[in-house]
Amino acid sequence: MKDSVVLGPSNEGMTEAIRLSRESAIEANHSTIGIDDLTIGILRSGNGRGAQIIQTLGVNTKKLEDAIRDNPDTRSADESASETMAIPVSKESIFLTSIAEESVKNAHQEAARSGASSVGTEHLLLSILRDESQEAAQVLISQGVTYEKVAGEIDNLRH
Repeated sequence: MKDSVVLGPSNEGMTEAIRLSRESAIEANHSTIGIDDLTIGILRSGNGRGAQIIQTLGVNTKKLEDAIRDNPDTRSADESASETMAIPVSKESIFLTSIAEESVKNAHQEAARSGASSVGTEHLLLSILRDESQEAAQVLISQGVTYEKVAGEIDNLRH
């Protein structure tokens, strides 16, 4: 998938989060960018609203990143099945898993639902939290980062 398809009308925070997601996947020796990497990309993009909202909720983003990275179940079975690391990957050759791609598409829907003119990390965070079957979402929820709380913080930022 090309970045232009992934990003569409996105703000700088989202662009940075996608870049950081790629770095996360490469660091973890993944051949694809999964939901866990997208979540870590949000956490590492400190200037993005997603990370700022998580911090506002009183959650330490570094500890949360460690919890996601250290949890062997944060990569779903579907995502793990597509992992093959015969050769090292480069930033140019690594792509989103189908589940992660769906999450990015859903972020666009979250942005539209909230009336935003562009997609930000806060919308990607909502999209990830919406699918509670994903381990990364479960880790977020266990730390008090829920869909409802994030949506409430986004609403507070608009007013």
